[in-house]
Amino acid sequence: MVLLIGRVDLNGESVFISPDANDSEKFECLDGNFENGFRGTGRYISAKDVRFKIPFEPGKLIGIGKNYPSIDEPEEKHISFFLMANNALLPHRESLVLSKRIGSLIPEGELAVVIGKVLKNASLQDAENGILGYTICNDFSARDTTPPESNAAIRKSSDGLLPTGPYILLDNSLRDFDIKTYCNGNLVQQGNTNQMLHKIPDLISYISDFMTLYPFDIISTGTPGPKLKVERGNVIRVEVEDIGTLENKIV
Repeated sequence: MVLLIGRVDLNGESVFISPDANDSEKFECLDGNFENGFRGTGRYISAKDVRFKIPFEPGKLIGIGKNYPSIDEPEEKHISFFLMANNALLPHRESLVLSKRIGSLIPEGELAVVIGKVLKNASLQDAENGILGYTICNDFSARDTTPPESNAAIRKSSDGLLPTGPYILLDNSLRDFDIKTYCNGNLVQQGNTNQMLHKIPDLISYISDFMTLYPFDIISTGTPGPKLKVERGNVIRVEVEDIGTLENKIV
């Protein structure tokens, strides 16, 4: 069974792929779908011939705030979540074209959980069973806006501020993932999901008490920090253990 699924544009055609175990720039084309599963075709393509897409068609985009210990901010006793607009999505290796009104960004490398079932008032067990898999998000926050603006929609939902992908790991087991974020090759964030203040089933269950969750909704589960500003010209890379690498240049 193929567990690591990506999606690319190949000559105008949307194609599901899985990365080659020995060559990160080589992919096997897949047949199938998320409902019935995927299988390899034996046909391989090169990264230079494709443009990455989000690995599935996302539903709601939900972010989690203050879900890791921080020396800069007090711990959040209760789960804090927010919505982001779908125009914030950006595939792997696409440039983040920053609004002229945004001066800088704060990168936030995160593990994101992808919902696989309709969930409402979900128990912790139902929440766990409702996981389709995991992907990577870089939940950028806009800073130094003109004029100075604290509007959450601008900070979190401006175009391109949520790079996502390039793969979804089809695995609903609860496990720990190392997360690392780099700016121009320099490590700037590092942590592990075992540091989360609120665990994934708790997040899913809590959110489902307020809004029904549907297949392919994304919950980006928070960043381990620290937080620092980046700007145009920087290349940001997020690595999550067993899922892959998400990279985007800010322009």
